[in-house]
Parts: sequence; structure tokens; C-alpha cells
Amino acid sequence: MKKMNLQAATQFLLLIVFSFISLVIQAQESTSSSNKTVTTTTTKFEMQPWMWILGGAVLVVIIIALMSGR
Repeated sequence: MKKMNLQAATQFLLLIVFSFISLVIQAQESTSSSNKTVTTTTTKFEMQPWMWILGGAVLVVIIIALMSGR
């Protein structure tokens, strides 16, 4: 199996990061122009500390996998 070069790994990682950034930006757009009032009592997942820990752990695993020299 060939080694993945650093440039390809960096480009792949940047592709993933920018995809998530664009997804977050598009999720914040408001396309509804109606005057309906909807109240919900759900908590945003960004506010949950365990989500930040899980996301950081996944990011560290991906970085380690990309940088390992197998």
C-alpha cells in the first residue's frame, strides 16, 4: 500500500473542515417569511459539553490516522 503524502492528507482535511463550515452557515439562513410562532424546549447540541468532547476526540483520531506513517 502506498503512503499518503502530506499534501493530499492536508487537502482532504481542509475539504472536510470547509464542508462542515458551509453546512453550519447554510443551516443558519432563514428562508421562512411567515409570522408563525413556534416554541420548542429542545437544547442545542452545540451547548452540550459531551458533544464538544466527542467532536474533539473524533478530530484527534482523524488527524492521528492521517499522520501515521504506515
